[in-house]
Amino acid sequence: MKRRLLNLLAAVSLALCVAMIAVYIRAYAHRDELHTSIFRHDCLIATFPHHLHVILADRAAICGYPTSITYGLMQYPARSKYFQPRYSNTGGYSEISIPFWLPFFFLSCAPLWVVGRAFRRLRRSGAGLCPECGYDLRASKDRCPECGKAIGEMRNDQ
Repeated sequence: MKRRLLNLLAAVSLALCVAMIAVYIRAYAHRDELHTSIFRHDCLIATFPHHLHVILADRAAICGYPTSITYGLMQYPARSKYFQPRYSNTGGYSEISIPFWLPFFFLSCAPLWVVGRAFRRLRRSGAGLCPECGYDLRASKDRCPECGKAIGEMRNDQ
């Protein structure tokens, strides 16, 4: 049950990773904006080539927000300061810029951990070790002396 839940989490995380990569690639050709309301606050989410820009205002703006100024894709050049998260608050609204690598880093942790765990289990079972704890099973017949898991269950588990 625990392994299935972890695999489901890894699958969802991998799907979100792929979606984040697609948004990142699309940001170089198109600038997308989503204007919505979140918790009674006006919210604008815009994509730029290096980051997502989120503006959260107390009320709808009479004039446009700073991201509505169109300078094209050169508005945010590939300099190191644009690869860092930034936050500012002007009183009327708060804005945060999240570089694409940051959510990608957190979303890729679960799939990498599941793949690494499966690789370790395969390597251990091929070498005659218990896939769970790594104990040498060559002298054991029915159970792992270290963790107590039956050897037949281990072969059916894989």
